[in-house]
Amino acid sequence: RGCHVSLITNQSCVGKGIISERELDDIHKKLGEMLLEEDGDAVLDNVYICTSTREDDDRRMKPGPGMIEEAKHDFGNRNQNEFSCVFIGDTLTDMMAAMAGGVGLRVLVETGYGRVLMGRNA
Repeated sequence: RGCHVSLITNQSCVGKGIISERELDDIHKKLGEMLLEEDGDAVLDNVYICTSTREDDDRRMKPGPGMIEEAKHDFGNRNQNEFSCVFIGDTLTDMMAAMAGGVGLRVLVETGYGRVLMGRNA
């Protein structure tokens, strides 16, 4: 494989008690299964989850860089240049977290919230 792939996600729904950690794990398990159905080589190397709420003021919660720094550390990328990893997201907080985490290549996609941010509501 040519690169590591991680999911970095805020899930305050757990911190708020809307769903349990087990339910979130089940969602991520299903996501992994769906990826493999699409492409037998599609696998997430790691999933970084922040279950904090805004009131917790957690550095790991996007737009903070905490989870990105963890991923860069885990994959030996902390001393690489800013263009040695790519961050793909669909929210402004994703882009802010990537910038704060020193990621030079940031892609805002038009799915989910990204479409609205780009003014493409239709």
